[in-house]
Amino acid sequence: MKSAMRAVYTTNNINGKIHVGEKDLPSIGERDILVYMHAASINPIDWRFIGFIAPFYPFSITLGHDGAGVVVAVGKKVSRFSVGDKVYGLKVYAFRGSFAEYFALNENCADRIPDNISLIEGAALPLVGLTAIQALRWARLEPGQHVLVIGGSGGVGHIAVQVAKAQGARVTAVCSTRNVAFVKSLGADEVIDYTWQDALEVVRGVDVVLDTVGKLSHRQCRPLLNPGGCYVTTFPNWKSIPEVLLSCTIGRFFRNCRLSWFVMLNGNRKDMETLSALVREEKVVVAIDTLFEMKDISAAFEISKQSRTVGKNVVLINGGEK
Repeated sequence: MKSAMRAVYTTNNINGKIHVGEKDLPSIGERDILVYMHAASINPIDWRFIGFIAPFYPFSITLGHDGAGVVVAVGKKVSRFSVGDKVYGLKVYAFRGSFAEYFALNENCADRIPDNISLIEGAALPLVGLTAIQALRWARLEPGQHVLVIGGSGGVGHIAVQVAKAQGARVTAVCSTRNVAFVKSLGADEVIDYTWQDALEVVRGVDVVLDTVGKLSHRQCRPLLNPGGCYVTTFPNWKSIPEVLLSCTIGRFFRNCRLSWFVMLNGNRKDMETLSALVREEKVVVAIDTLFEMKDISAAFEISKQSRTVGKNVVLINGGEK
């Protein structure tokens, strides 16, 4: 195995400049696997990471949080994988991330790719899949309850619609006109076109609000919620952060208090296996919007910032073989 690899990285500068160049191969621990990457997905956390973390971190950061490929080495205590396995997985705090020819991650944050999807599709799933699963679990979603998914055509949103339906919920989703048919095809019971309808005006009697785009605060959504209902966001806006933090604190002491929460993703084996089961049973499918080469990563980030992606954008690595 060679000692260097191509990677997308940034350094500790306030301009957030992105480089594509050579980096040392990542080392692996006793419970880690080393994956020869075929594809990695674009997530908003990738470019937010540059602005929030990179300027204060004294070393370069290899970007990317999830992807898929083939196992080429395993740590001595790894029991779940062997060299040659096709896997997908994620690293939540990724200073040596997935936009690279080789990606090292803990075995419990990965799973074998279901046979009914490609490596490229698998690359798009881990982060958004676990985010959707964990958000709806925290909200204690039950069969028959009503869920409002804001951003129903986006990365987390289009997976959350499907996960909620698989759990027996009634789903209302919000998206733009051009994505209404797509979101309906995912199983949404109702779709609100935000270009001419305001969900805050037309929706009531909701048990869970899942805001995947950080547009609305808990205070705004409160009139929509049934008693005991829950507001969950994947990225709180500045106005909602104080009340979300207060609700999180209260919720630690009073189990029945489910005011609001923002998702703090946790990579783990159980949820990866849950995601794989949903994919194998065809209860969850991932939509791929655009494929990018590594050299086009800056353009991919700019498109992600526009919040107009349908499903996921994916970066091809090592040719992106299927």
